[in-house]
Amino acid sequence: MNSAELKTIDNADLAVRVDKLKEELFGLKVKSATEALQNPARIGQIRRDIARLLTEQSRRRQEAK
Repeated sequence: MNSAELKTIDNADLAVRVDKLKEELFGLKVKSATEALQNPARIGQIRRDIARLLTEQSRRRQEAK
């Protein structure tokens, strides 16, 4: 997911994607506590994607003011 893709997504879809990624992150964290993950780097990827989405939401709020 890059910044060009984020600019084409509407606000409601951004919020939905953040929620889905947060759920996935929670699931991976729980799973990592009980067993070994196949791809532990996925946790970092999800965290960065969430940060990108939240940054885009914040940028849009600032532009709206």
